[in-house]
Amino acid sequence: MRILKWLLPVLAIVFVIYAVSTSYRNWITTEAKPQPAMARASIRLQILNASGAPGAGRDVHEYLSRNGFDVYGDKNNDEILPRTRVVDRRDPQMSYAREVREFLTVPGRRLGPFRVANRIQPEVGCKVDSLLYVEVTVLLGADYRTFFSIRPRLF
Repeated sequence: MRILKWLLPVLAIVFVIYAVSTSYRNWITTEAKPQPAMARASIRLQILNASGAPGAGRDVHEYLSRNGFDVYGDKNNDEILPRTRVVDRRDPQMSYAREVREFLTVPGRRLGPFRVANRIQPEVGCKVDSLLYVEVTVLLGADYRTFFSIRPRLF
């Protein structure tokens, strides 16, 4: 009888620890990115560095090229923008810009039923220019490191 007084609570605690430890990997989840609707190589990009960080355009150019995009070129922009923007240059329905935005989207995170971090996306716009050779212009804002996993240059 005396053994049962402490054995049942110990077994209950062991069971709770086991249940929590086996299901912990299911508690922290990241939202899945949707599958691309079009081939990345078919989207020609132009990078405009409006972040104020020297060399950011070149770094993003290399990053997007490694990830399958056809990057036409990168230049510095005169004005500095606070937010990164994706501008569609071909389609008024912004299908190209939306595809690039989905690639750049930082997925949200959940801890069980609670949202720990919201999904972050760059701004999207449309400014059709048939004289440009590109479908999309990416204007890098001061927040560009949020969307691109690149290391800053030391010099």
